[in-house]
Amino acid sequence: APGYATAIAMFDALDATSPLEPHIRSELVGIHIEYSWVLGSLGKREDVDKHIRRSIQIAEDLVKDFPQDLCYGLLLANARISLFGRIGNARPDEMEKMLTRNLVLINGLKALDLPKEVEQNPRRKLILMNESRIIGATYTSLGHLSATQGRKTEAEQNFGEALKHMEKGALEHPHAH
Repeated sequence: APGYATAIAMFDALDATSPLEPHIRSELVGIHIEYSWVLGSLGKREDVDKHIRRSIQIAEDLVKDFPQDLCYGLLLANARISLFGRIGNARPDEMEKMLTRNLVLINGLKALDLPKEVEQNPRRKLILMNESRIIGATYTSLGHLSATQGRKTEAEQNFGEALKHMEKGALEHPHAH
């Protein structure tokens, strides 16, 4: 775990002197999420939320700076999904708004043309390969929220949408699933 903390501190120090390049910031989103998993397994629950929320903040900044980039929208959606397991049941209204914003954001960005560099960048292509999984996980999380609040019909619809997107992802990228 010290390696994550050191890397994050180094990136924060670099960012304080000169803003980090977008591809580095997108990697930092993943680093914070992965570090939150390590912290969770070590029982450091209070730090988990801090790093998940930091990943969300970095991803939100990327979306603000590049509002037409589907890759950054997917990074943000994925970071928000990471928060679901932490606060979903405790703050269902906040989580439902966040998950609904995921769908609005992704659907809006899918209507746009992809930047040309996406096809030449393996990291960005990998993010796009996870689009169906991220959308499916968003619907699954919405389904769980709906079910726990007694909205059975809505839960069934959300789980049905989740399944549709997961199957789509498996068909499009069978080697990845």
